[in-house]
Amino acid sequence: MNKNTSIYLDFLRVFSALGVIVCHANMEYFSSGLELCNIEFGHKMVVIFFVLSGFLIAYTTDIKNKDLHGYIVDRVSRLYPVIIPALFLTLFMDQIGYLFNPQYYREYVTSVAYYIKYIVTFFNLHEIWFSSAKPPTNVPFWSLAYEVWYYIIFAIWIYTTKSKRLMLLLLTVICIGYKMLLLFPVWLMGVALYKLSKLRISNVLAVFIFLVSICFIAGIITETIHPVFPFASTIGDPHFFFSYDFINDNFLGILICLNIFAMNSITWNIWNESSFFVQKVKWFSSVTFSVYLYHYPIMIFCGAIGFYNKGNLIQVLGLTLFIVLITILLAQVTEQKRYFIKQHFEKLYARYILRKKIMQ
Repeated sequence: MNKNTSIYLDFLRVFSALGVIVCHANMEYFSSGLELCNIEFGHKMVVIFFVLSGFLIAYTTDIKNKDLHGYIVDRVSRLYPVIIPALFLTLFMDQIGYLFNPQYYREYVTSVAYYIKYIVTFFNLHEIWFSSAKPPTNVPFWSLAYEVWYYIIFAIWIYTTKSKRLMLLLLTVICIGYKMLLLFPVWLMGVALYKLSKLRISNVLAVFIFLVSICFIAGIITETIHPVFPFASTIGDPHFFFSYDFINDNFLGILICLNIFAMNSITWNIWNESSFFVQKVKWFSSVTFSVYLYHYPIMIFCGAIGFYNKGNLIQVLGLTLFIVLITILLAQVTEQKRYFIKQHFEKLYARYILRKKIMQ
């Protein structure tokens, strides 16, 4: 991966995370009549996340994770230092919010299913088949279930023998159902993009493709030219839940891949690595997972309490920025500590192997 691509991927990760937050800040529970972006904007940001995820997982398995053990430790230590705090944060904010505004939270907190959803979400089973059982005040968890099962399918394909591969893949598909598979091609596009990243085209052609793809991507995510396939935008709604627009999402995934491929082909030194902008992008990209999973329950809480003017753009944007800062602070004691957790997993695994050898 060249420097241009590495920095650009960080930029896309930051852009997508902030795009999701802006989309949520535009919703009625948090603001009123501001029209910061369209309702589809946040969903399209997640499509970008899926492409980036596929690309980076293919990269790590090629460079670092040469065996299943390393892959599992890497994924678990990446995910759960954020998943567990995010679930506790959501539960805490809901309970406190219920004390201040019971009318708003009553339908969530007083339901028996509410607590079951936390258990289901912990195991990333909340989007299988006909369900969408994430905690209702932390909607972003939906995409995490998709990604975790994509990780599992990819691991089966990469690390298992041919004799077991087909059976395990079949059992996994039976387990997760149809919804996740509809967006799986988007994730696989990221994998394919990495496999093709050694290919190069001329700088002139790369710049042309980059600029054209940017224009189309901007048009789609802002709905200026959306939907590309009008009939496809309604065929899945509501039974496909977050996969309702899968045809257009897959088309967007192709454009994103073309865009990144073009950037990867440009040999000119576009970015100054020591610049303030690039350094901040790299820094912020390291906490985007926390920002993504932590912001929503805090926004719901603030909107339910209503201690600000929801129609005032300055107040809404100021509060949004404050919430982002809170999530970054939380990331310092969760996501940023994942390497210590990874070392702990490695030690536990080493002890397990040692005991296994002794017993033999």
